[in-house]
Amino acid sequence: MTILLVKVSTLAACVVVLLSCYSPVLSAKLTHKQEKVIQVENQPFELQCSVTGTQAEIDNIKIEWSRPDPDVSGSEIPIAENDPNRNITVKNSAGMLTSTLRLLQGPPDIQNLRFYLCEVKPSLPGLSQHFFPIRVLKAKAVPEAKIHPVERGKIGESVALNCSVSYNNDNFQTEYSLTLSWKKNGNVLKERKNLEYEVGSRTEEITFSFVVKRSRDGGVYVCHWKLTTKNNNFIYGNRTEVLPIVPSLNGPVEKEVEDTVGSDVKLTCDVIGYPIRYEWRYDKDSLIVGDSRYRPEENVLRIDDIGYEDRKTFSCLGIGRNGTIITQTIILRVTSSSPSSSSPSSSSSSSSSPPPPPPSSSSSSSSSSSSSSSSSSSSSSSSSSSRIIEIYLYIYFFIFFYDT
Repeated sequence: MTILLVKVSTLAACVVVLLSCYSPVLSAKLTHKQEKVIQVENQPFELQCSVTGTQAEIDNIKIEWSRPDPDVSGSEIPIAENDPNRNITVKNSAGMLTSTLRLLQGPPDIQNLRFYLCEVKPSLPGLSQHFFPIRVLKAKAVPEAKIHPVERGKIGESVALNCSVSYNNDNFQTEYSLTLSWKKNGNVLKERKNLEYEVGSRTEEITFSFVVKRSRDGGVYVCHWKLTTKNNNFIYGNRTEVLPIVPSLNGPVEKEVEDTVGSDVKLTCDVIGYPIRYEWRYDKDSLIVGDSRYRPEENVLRIDDIGYEDRKTFSCLGIGRNGTIITQTIILRVTSSSPSSSSPSSSSSSSSSPPPPPPSSSSSSSSSSSSSSSSSSSSSSSSSSSRIIEIYLYIYFFIFFYDT
């Protein structure tokens, strides 16, 4: 019994030692959010740190912030919670502690890379702090794009879009490269890459030239610039321009469309341009608005279940940005759906049509000549038969006399 007690005591002592050496596994995790590294002097921006874990872990920590010392490189200054220019908000809920630093007025010009700092206190193993790198540009060093005035485009003619980008830089000469491009609908049309971001006042240009082939060539064009560091941090800016296309007729002045009774027909207007709006009329004056059968859809007029009453002359008006109007005429012809059925007008016309004329003299002579030809043919046939009989008789008599 004494030996058993000694063994139990020894085992208990070992368990105590093991428990004293054991450090609990932490579920807490530090995450961070930063929209961009490059900031413009005196412009607001935001940084965020979050710790996720058990509620017990979250309740025992807090997050503190520091800002870069503008005078001492590599040094940070703690940010007070009541700092008038640096607003700190904290949210603690559902196992997450989030602290957001909003700078109502960003840092002044800093010549080199500096860091903002968020710290978890008390620090936990593997969970203590995060540094936010910051580069600050002077406002005048930020590129500014300007698009030269654009003439209205015309189908078949060339257009040149010209954009100039200017800046006045006195720092970060070797840290950045500049890229210029023309874009439309998110697609790059032309690009100039890796231009030197030089010290001093500079202007770079990019021109995109093309021939206008269709109305879709009009629209919104974007002059885009991007300033990039060697670590692929960047800022960018855009300037947009709308290229109008002068309305023009891409088809005949007048055309015809033919379909059968009961069909659904589509009339397409060949007036193109950008921007452009369309009006549909019939008999030149009456404006067509949508109803159960007539549906104007931009440059298309749809008519359901057409009948003879829809045989009309339609007009499509393409109206450009400055009030320019181009018109196309479309004549709708409606025919019968089967050979047996006919339009009301064609029925009346067939009922009043005169009976067919009697055969002419030429046809009579033709007929008599045909019958004489027929009788001649039959007499010729009978003559041939008589001749054959005669030949048989000659042969018969010849054989008879030869035998005797």
